[in-house]
Amino acid sequence: MSDVFPQNLPEKEVSYGGPFVVELLFDHPIVHPTPRRIQRVFHHHFGDVELFGHSNTQTGIAIKEQVVSFDEGKIPAQWFIFQGERHKIDQMDPFITSQFWDCQETYPRLLARCRYHYIATDFLAGNMDPSRRANFIANGVEALME
Repeated sequence: MSDVFPQNLPEKEVSYGGPFVVELLFDHPIVHPTPRRIQRVFHHHFGDVELFGHSNTQTGIAIKEQVVSFDEGKIPAQWFIFQGERHKIDQMDPFITSQFWDCQETYPRLLARCRYHYIATDFLAGNMDPSRRANFIANGVEALME
């Protein structure tokens, strides 16, 4: 990997991030799980959860034990998961492909084989301190892989 992507790191105060997007790749289409399965899996990883906005293509999951504070009040951090679909390899720019840091030589073959993706994003978790958010993301990725 020869491209270098500069970061604009804050010098004065901590700047929390926006949503963290997880994209899992598959070699076959993925069927969106049932509410019961999502409830069971996310409960196993996070404790008390509440599903909202469930449809055949997306689900929101409020993680009740992961409350985040904002100026306006407190609210549980959330995960949104979206129905997998066929991804477009030609729309991946150099920054996205640089994220394949442990398989730079083989990712083109991986993407050619795994034409479907399942997308999830954390929501309202950007205000967590970084170590707490890292654990939140790690637990979410483990849940998604089930």
